[in-house]
Amino acid sequence: MSVLVVIKVPGDTTIFESFMAQGADRVIELTAKAKAAGCRSHKFGVGEGEIVVVDEWDSREQFVGFFSSPDIVAVMGEMGAQGEPQITFADATGFPGEF
Repeated sequence: MSVLVVIKVPGDTTIFESFMAQGADRVIELTAKAKAAGCRSHKFGVGEGEIVVVDEWDSREQFVGFFSSPDIVAVMGEMGAQGEPQITFADATGFPGEF
């Protein structure tokens, strides 16, 4: 069974949007690493003063290993993160109506 991961990080969304526009190559490189590490899907969102990420991973352990890597720690600061992320895990159970 896979796991859903919701991450909310306080941050400067203007810096985040600028990084995404100018650092696409870096983001694509990290995306390839995430897929190889067990990430099935990944979405970014921008809220009021926060960056939101919704992922699906093969396992919680694979996510934790990837998320704690030096590459991710470094890029989060560059993306405008300004505090500790709030991370929520939930089993992806496969209910009817999902897509």
